[in-house]
Amino acid sequence: MSSQDVITSPSCFCGDNFIEPPLVPPSQDKFYSDRPASFDSSSPGTVLRSRRVGVVKFDILPTFGSKVQGLKCWQVAFKTLAQDGRTPQVSVALIIRPILKKKRAPTRLSLPFWSKKKRGESITKGDVQGKTRLKGEDYDKVVCYQSKCDSASPDCRTTYALRKGNGGSLGALGEVVFIEPFLDRGWTVVVPDYESERDAFGAGPQAGRAVLDSLKATFNFEPLDLNRSRARVVLFGYSGGAQASGWASCLKSAYAPELPIVGSAFGGTPVDLEAIAYKVDGGIASGLIVGVIQGLSNIYPDLQSWSDDNLTEEGKIRFKEASENCFGKVMLSNFMKVVLGSAGKAGGYFKPKNPLKMKVPKRVLSENLLGDEAQPVPDMPIYIYQSLHDEVVPFETVDKLVEKWGAKGATIEYTRDELSAHMILAFTGTPRAMEWLEDRMKGKPNPAQPGKPLIRTVVTSLADDSSVQILGKKRRDRLENFMTENYVRTERIWWT
Repeated sequence: MSSQDVITSPSCFCGDNFIEPPLVPPSQDKFYSDRPASFDSSSPGTVLRSRRVGVVKFDILPTFGSKVQGLKCWQVAFKTLAQDGRTPQVSVALIIRPILKKKRAPTRLSLPFWSKKKRGESITKGDVQGKTRLKGEDYDKVVCYQSKCDSASPDCRTTYALRKGNGGSLGALGEVVFIEPFLDRGWTVVVPDYESERDAFGAGPQAGRAVLDSLKATFNFEPLDLNRSRARVVLFGYSGGAQASGWASCLKSAYAPELPIVGSAFGGTPVDLEAIAYKVDGGIASGLIVGVIQGLSNIYPDLQSWSDDNLTEEGKIRFKEASENCFGKVMLSNFMKVVLGSAGKAGGYFKPKNPLKMKVPKRVLSENLLGDEAQPVPDMPIYIYQSLHDEVVPFETVDKLVEKWGAKGATIEYTRDELSAHMILAFTGTPRAMEWLEDRMKGKPNPAQPGKPLIRTVVTSLADDSSVQILGKKRRDRLENFMTENYVRTERIWWT
């Protein structure tokens, strides 16, 4: 796919005829914010309202026997909890359900004379031989996809971007290519706005709860009619989406033990926000510092007050931009800029030296450190992949996370990639992550054992034969071409 295929207007690409809701930015759309009378008394994961929507065009390649005939999409507003785990919030998820070719589920089957079942007894899936499946079986596989939203602005939420299209950026299209392989298989995809109503970019605990509450809402959403006893759920995310997936994975056992999550895969994981800030300061990803601090300031009033008191005039301009713009512009405005003035670098957006060592930001960043000793560890199998030449995430922080979780009994497979960088691994790491998630969906034995992380250091590539087997040749080529045309050849350095 070339950049000329970018869709710049909403597309009714989801199912049968319906009335498309007006395309209104979230900051002006009450669907994203209204609280019904029962809001305070409702539980997290309660569905507040829903609407059918059209989205940007997905090209489905049903090469895995899924018989996908189209898509049906909804936006679902649901209740979740804020960073403190107590304050209620509204968030929205986009649910994309493939429309599959119907498979007849007979109400009566002729039992063979050797069957031990008596006439009138229920017939289970195991009683139906061959490829016949009970109606709806394919729909009960759900992937919760955490996007790379990376913005402190309300009008950059993924549930809106996937309706709006791309305009002059690759924001929405940069998510579509990672969602399509799941739809190829006929899996239902849930895409939550895990930064929630305050657009808390960088807030780990809040993001984790929003992911889990979006899944609670998915099971509560009657049009899906998911079979709870048969359903299998996996989590997937990269970069900012990996932070949300990682936090959801470790919070799940205490916050949402009822969810049938069978695996969680994520890469390029922002484990330690402070370590990332020092690594990117003055480089191509300096805008991350501005976006994350502003995102956290959206939910930490004392951090916002601290910023107001300690920012330079230029810093105030850049941080205000971050609260009003999507991350592509924030990245461009702060390209190669020194934000912290750390490690002897001249300049900076803050008046004091070593601003992140001051009391307020130090506390806030520590509260969003993934893998802190006080946190629980994931109770589902985990697959983590990380570039050893990541220009954003220090790989040592991911190594430590794996070590800490493993010491507490977590089941982890960890792939350390020798050649890629942060953005490239999002593409080259997808085939193996997809294979791992599909194995969890099928209930295959996990090669990793609890408390004994399986760690590999490998060279990964979309060009090898295994990626064709996992994705199919057309999908592999599509992903590789998208990466080459839109990132490698154009020297594009970020998602947008």
